[in-house]
Amino acid sequence: MDWLTSEEIKAIGDFKKGVSHGLGENLKRLRLFGSKARGDYERESDLDVLVLVSERSYKIDRQITDVSADVMCEYLVRVSPFILTEEQYNMLKSLERRIIRDIEEEGVDL
Repeated sequence: MDWLTSEEIKAIGDFKKGVSHGLGENLKRLRLFGSKARGDYERESDLDVLVLVSERSYKIDRQITDVSADVMCEYLVRVSPFILTEEQYNMLKSLERRIIRDIEEEGVDL
């Protein structure tokens, strides 16, 4: 991912650190996907990140979006979390949803 800017790399690092700290063992996987992972982005493209968790609640979603907002304020880089439980992910995968195929084929683990 040589095409990511230094600010985007810092933003990803801070997002990963903040989410990992906030969720602990509930966090199962972080994976960059979408145009930034593929390298066919536009200037204003965001960083799409799968946040895979074992359990999900309003509080957990809020923690993740708060970290995303903090990162945006710090680096002016938009991180768009796509939050799923393992169960939701597996259900979408069994339904052969394109988003899951894209995440698996083009995504990059963080």
